[in-house]
Amino acid sequence: MNELQKKYGNRTGQCSLQLFGFPCNQFGYQEPAENHELLNCIKYVRPGFGYEPLFPLAKKGDVNGMYEHAIYTFLKARCPSPMGLIANRTDITWQPIRNNDISWNFQKWLIKHDGQPFKRYTSRTTPQAIEDDIVQLLNECTDATKPQQAEANAVPQAVQQSPQANSVPQAVQQSPQANAVPQQQQTPQANAYPQKQPQASPAQQRPAAGAQAQPQTVGLEHSPQQPSADSVALEAQPKPNAFVQPPAPVNQTQPQPQAPAGRKKRSLHPRH
Repeated sequence: MNELQKKYGNRTGQCSLQLFGFPCNQFGYQEPAENHELLNCIKYVRPGFGYEPLFPLAKKGDVNGMYEHAIYTFLKARCPSPMGLIANRTDITWQPIRNNDISWNFQKWLIKHDGQPFKRYTSRTTPQAIEDDIVQLLNECTDATKPQQAEANAVPQAVQQSPQANSVPQAVQQSPQANAVPQQQQTPQANAYPQKQPQASPAQQRPAAGAQAQPQTVGLEHSPQQPSADSVALEAQPKPNAFVQPPAPVNQTQPQPQAPAGRKKRSLHPRH
């Protein structure tokens, strides 16, 4: 088994072979070891002599009867028994018994690359006896997968060799003229903030007595409108003096008019 795995297990550019082993203790109880003891038993007991498998091994399981592994249910349904015999009555340790059950250890199946069983071999068939069938299936697998690999490799090559697909974004990114027109059309006056006028003192802001209130223009921030000519003219006019002299206080006690000289004062008492 190891010789076949070494020879066909890693072929560059071609389909390769992969072997799997499934230990079982249903035939003469010849595999009593636990799962963690399997590799040591193979290396030192049977076949011994330091043998180490170059292929993966599954856990121990049944291949016949009520608790048989699902993969063997599938394989036995696709390939009938190669000899037409099951086993002697004294060797059967499982129930129920089916006509396609495995008769003894070391039966073999060869499975195609698409997962379909190709052929079933007896326990007495050596691995070297099925090498021709292995080579046949490997060649069929290589011929079937070559067109698929060519199509898979052709798509990225076609994409890499077509610069037209990216030419449009490159042209857009490499053309500064596209942004030149908006830059020329933009005027600094449109987005410029209006300069704030110096504010007068509170005394200057009070209007003079008898003077009419002058209209004022207020510059709002973030306002794109320019000040009108009238508002500029009004702001340019000189303002009257804000300081107003208060009127003279009025004496509340007015002097009584003096009577002319030489006249007698009239009495206000009534005459009798």
